[in-house]
Amino acid sequence: MEQRQFKRDEYFYWVQRGVKIALRRNDMILVRGRPNGLYEMYNIRKDPGEENDLAKKEPEKFQEMIKAVKNHIKKAEKINWKRPSQK
Repeated sequence: MEQRQFKRDEYFYWVQRGVKIALRRNDMILVRGRPNGLYEMYNIRKDPGEENDLAKKEPEKFQEMIKAVKNHIKKAEKINWKRPSQK
């Protein structure tokens, strides 16, 4: 399998049962812990305990990350994730 070079500005996504969502890009992380819960944004290098939500302090970055996670979810919904035995 061919490996590709890691790029620091790429997004990384975590979705747990469609409820808990996290998106990371560089030092910023966008998280949502409950269905229909609010998203929060943190700088995990400066705030590893995720205590200071930056969503209101950096609204442009926050909206950029919200858009990225929504696009990711939209693309993921189109994929058939079922095993052949589950069809």
